[in-house]
Amino acid sequence: MATDLMSESSTARWEAIGTSVLVAVSNPGCLAPAEQIARGELDDLDQSCSRFRSDSEILQISPRPLEVTPRLLGVLQVAQNVARYTRGVVDPTVGSVMVALGYDRDFSELAAGRTAESVPLDAAPGWRTVAIDQGARTICVAEATLLDVGASAKALAADRIATLIASALNTSVLVDLGGDIAVGGPALGEGWAVGVGPVSGGHAEQVVALRSGGLATSCPDVRTWRVGAQLVSHIVDPRTGRPARSVWRSASVFAPTCVEANALSTAAIVWGQSAPAEIAVRGGHARLVDYEGRVHHIGAWPQAAPHAA
Repeated sequence: MATDLMSESSTARWEAIGTSVLVAVSNPGCLAPAEQIARGELDDLDQSCSRFRSDSEILQISPRPLEVTPRLLGVLQVAQNVARYTRGVVDPTVGSVMVALGYDRDFSELAAGRTAESVPLDAAPGWRTVAIDQGARTICVAEATLLDVGASAKALAADRIATLIASALNTSVLVDLGGDIAVGGPALGEGWAVGVGPVSGGHAEQVVALRSGGLATSCPDVRTWRVGAQLVSHIVDPRTGRPARSVWRSASVFAPTCVEANALSTAAIVWGQSAPAEIAVRGGHARLVDYEGRVHHIGAWPQAAPHAA
């Protein structure tokens, strides 16, 4: 996914939490404090939720109840809500499955390192095995469970950063965390021009106008590596423990929040043929592209951006 921006003077780009970060504001004078807000939030998120840092808070969770920070508690509550919303198709207990597949380090280091010898066959423990005591602010999990909240936490961070920047600086803002996009503040004229679908040669498949809410795209072929002779993807089916074998080359979803958009775009890859019906029954708005290049629209997909290249 790419974002067509007003000018480079109103955007900041860097790498964090294992992905690309872009923050854009309508008022260039707000860019420096907006970037500071975003960097602080992402640093806190990495400390709380990264499964690639030995000192992260999430790696301390075990079968014994652990009191956690409000940030991690909030992230896990959202992850549980996403699991319930998708009927367990997007599940925070897939961490052990990802490690079994060899995804036990930052993706940038994965290709050069050792991965698993064969694809595991064990399902994830399941989100219902995670016990959250909101009053005591404690969390515990079943034995041998490793939590992975990467997808929902990244989307939640995009929503939160956009809200914080808009509130603090009274500016229109777009936050893009590796394709998880959130828009906040006063609506920007004709909207932010956002490229949808895999970007090839700097050009997206479609450019839409985004004036509010969130947009996320999932592509199973973007992050892949080999396990033995098999090419596997970072999107797994928690019910089987195996990488999703989807009929969709890409799944893009527009929703009121980036969290909801990310939940449905990720779930669509796992749902496969049933994704259009599953998204429609949840009132979602999506653009699904199959491996023959055919585009399927669900709901009220955003209009093409005026004047977009």
